[in-house]
Amino acid sequence: MSARRPFSDIPDSSVLRLAQSLRAQMPVTRTLARTRRATALFALFLGLVLPIAAASRFMSASRSDIPRSPEMQMKSMAAVALATSGLITSIAAGDAVEWRVADGGNGHWYEGVAVAADISWDAAKVACESRGGHLATLTSPAEDDFLWALASHPTYWVVVNGPGWTGAKGPWLGLHQAPGSPTASGWSWVTGEPFTWAHSSFVPNDGCTSDENALNYIGPASGSRQWNDFPGDVPCEIWGFPRAYIIEWSADCNNDGIVDYGQIRAGQLADSNANDVPDVCEAGIASCTPSVGIAPTIPLRDLDQGEGLVVGIQPDGTLVSWGSYTPTLPSGQFESVATGRNCAIAIRADGTLVGFGANEYGRLNVPSGLFSVVSAADASWHAAGIRPDGSLLCWGYNNNGQCNVPAGSYWAVAAGGHEVWSGFTVAVRSDGALAGWGNNTWGQASVPAGSNFRSVAAGYYHALALRNDNTIAGWGW
Repeated sequence: MSARRPFSDIPDSSVLRLAQSLRAQMPVTRTLARTRRATALFALFLGLVLPIAAASRFMSASRSDIPRSPEMQMKSMAAVALATSGLITSIAAGDAVEWRVADGGNGHWYEGVAVAADISWDAAKVACESRGGHLATLTSPAEDDFLWALASHPTYWVVVNGPGWTGAKGPWLGLHQAPGSPTASGWSWVTGEPFTWAHSSFVPNDGCTSDENALNYIGPASGSRQWNDFPGDVPCEIWGFPRAYIIEWSADCNNDGIVDYGQIRAGQLADSNANDVPDVCEAGIASCTPSVGIAPTIPLRDLDQGEGLVVGIQPDGTLVSWGSYTPTLPSGQFESVATGRNCAIAIRADGTLVGFGANEYGRLNVPSGLFSVVSAADASWHAAGIRPDGSLLCWGYNNNGQCNVPAGSYWAVAAGGHEVWSGFTVAVRSDGALAGWGNNTWGQASVPAGSNFRSVAAGYYHALALRNDNTIAGWGW
């Protein structure tokens, strides 16, 4: 988000607030406790009794009297995986399960979701986020083992019979590749966790005509586990998309050391709108209040909302913050503030910058000197500022050229993008014309012509600008 330090020769740029990108909503089915108990008992029968027969059939594949269709191979593989994993033996398909800390886990919750038709990686990601979670990330062999046991239920698989490949498509996972990256590079988890470990089977190959830029499980005829790169937004020839994904809940917005989703299930946190996000963590819900000791009705002279937090400036110039992320606030008096993803950058009364919060990719390593305008990307990892002389500086992550500032003089700027693959920057030049640079996959850096603009805002994949006649121009996705 952008913020401007007030001074007389620059018009007010706070009249435009970014409207968040629309996200598709998927219906959420909440299973009754009575049904869960029944399905759990049935799953226990399947996990402990049927796998014995299935394993016998699976290991005697050379016998000519046993049919070996891909469907049978997948069901046998799933039964053996569930029975021998030692991790999940009585979880019905579609129910959530906790990877308990007592069992060596991380305390997060996971759920496999099967859908009736093919679903793209992008749509699966949005569906997870609409429920307060994210596509599952597999950052260790132990987590991979746990998720493979969950994912091995036949409900989450679609059998594929060639040409070119025979096996089964499994659920989507939370690994994605930045657009335009070479086959083996540019991969990152949706949460921003470092991509430092992968299953030995993961060998990206871009085998489809469309870009294979997302991760899913596949189960070949041998029944062994494989990570597979697969097109996330354009279907892969005749094979289409998977029909399942795995959602992970890891948020702890009240910082009590317990994942929020588990507390909702246990009735410890209210969730009045049934979106799997606690009321205490949502703006607009009555129980979502600023930091302890601060009344919700306190007067503020400036305010900005980022991803995970809100930061305001009180009449005396001091900062106040609330939300799911609570940074340590700097002391002193401030003129304006811009929030990003779990971070903020503020302009002090003397014109210098200070950054606070999570400092991924150096986005809080603010330059020295005086600034009149500052902007931090809501969900990406870069920031930008304008000095009183009109020079524009950018810092943080620069994988898409979002910090390669074109020459010229500027008076408004907005940093945008989502995760590591879509960072971009748009700005208003001193003559009122727009400029855009960085990732342009969705046209978000292709600014409209004209020289009558006065302010600009940037979202995940789109941007908006306000003209002098108060009309708005929008572009991107």
